[in-house]
Amino acid sequence: MAARSGPSGVDGATLDSGMATAEFAVLLPLAAAALVFGLALFGVQLKHLNLVRQVGFLARSVEAGVADARLKELAVASGFDLEIQKADGFECLTGRWQLNLIGVQIPQSSRACGLAPGT
Repeated sequence: MAARSGPSGVDGATLDSGMATAEFAVLLPLAAAALVFGLALFGVQLKHLNLVRQVGFLARSVEAGVADARLKELAVASGFDLEIQKADGFECLTGRWQLNLIGVQIPQSSRACGLAPGT
């Protein structure tokens, strides 16, 4: 008995033999875009973590007696704006920067407080 040939003329081949290639061609760019998006989010989280770390460092510097003008200089050098609020023996620092994601501005901030010098 002769072996039966598929529609494409190749033994065992079926009509959907090119579907795997087509699905791969469609899904590969989507997978690459998801990977790029995930890496971008990871980078944003690292930058936010750096903001939290820097604001915490500046809050500890308040307790060491560093002047407000110097704190703002350090913040600008680190790439963020700094707002200083004084109340009840504390100096609270709020660091802010803007994330520009595909033309959309997303505000990021971190806040830390330290004892004002002399209290």
